[in-house]
Amino acid sequence: MNGETQESVSIGQTQLEQAIQSVSDGQSENTQEPDNYNPADICALSGGKAYYGEQYKKMKKMQSAVSWNCPAFLLTVPWLLYRRMYAYALAAAVLTILVVIVPYGFYATLLLAFKMGFGLYANAVYFMRLERVAARIKTLPQDKQAAEFQNRGGTSPFLAFAGTLFYAFAFILAFGFFGPGA
Repeated sequence: MNGETQESVSIGQTQLEQAIQSVSDGQSENTQEPDNYNPADICALSGGKAYYGEQYKKMKKMQSAVSWNCPAFLLTVPWLLYRRMYAYALAAAVLTILVVIVPYGFYATLLLAFKMGFGLYANAVYFMRLERVAARIKTLPQDKQAAEFQNRGGTSPFLAFAGTLFYAFAFILAFGFFGPGA
């Protein structure tokens, strides 16, 4: 690895560690929390985004699954692909395309209802996935956990872009074959 690449990797590691530390600082060491309530793990798996660690803490504190996520509402399938939730992305894409078959008057209503519901519960769905991944990682030997958090976390910009292109193409085809006037 050349010096420039090593430096960018160490800078990325430092930023990830700082984001995780900023989320962890809000925890008191004396509190007893359930095993799955670990904002630092959530922050690490979400790519070091302190936003998700904070959202996770808020939702757990309020004991609520409702939390608005605008990108998930506006760009459901791309957001799911970006967040590495591939099975959910496939289900959302199929559901969205199948809704096109419904008579046109109901299409917009059903699609809006689905997207509103997903916008409200996207963070909860994402956190359930991250909790499952974190629980699996915690079963590994201690020396392998950090590397696995790095490998299993983060985002997938390329797949989100490629999947979005495929999804748009499939949606246009479905709308052409089954949409109004077809």
